Amino acid sequence: MGKSRMETHQFYCINCGQAGIPLARRVNHQHKRFHRKLLYCYHCHQDVNHIECKNDEDVRIFKENFRKGVYKNEAEESLLHVRSSRIW
Repeated sequence: MGKSRMETHQFYCINCGQAGIPLARRVNHQHKRFHRKLLYCYHCHQDVNHIECKNDEDVRIFKENFRKGVYKNEAEESLLHVRSSRIW
C-alpha cells in the first residue's frame, strides 16, 4: 500500500480573523468549502469555530467576509455554546 497524499489547509478564527494552526488532510478525505471546525485559538485564548481555507482564493474571501462582519453573530454563538457546554 502506498502512502496517502496530504494537503495542508489553513484555519482562520471567526472571532479574531487570525490564522490558526494548519492541519493536513488526506486528498481523498476533503471537507466542503469553508468547513467549520472547533479549534483552540491561541490569539483569543479560547475554543472557537475556525473556517477551513484550502487555497489563496478561500483566504481572500474569508478575510473580505471577516472585514464585512459576516461571521460576527456566528462567532458570538460559537463562544456562547462552548461556554455553556463546559458548565458542570
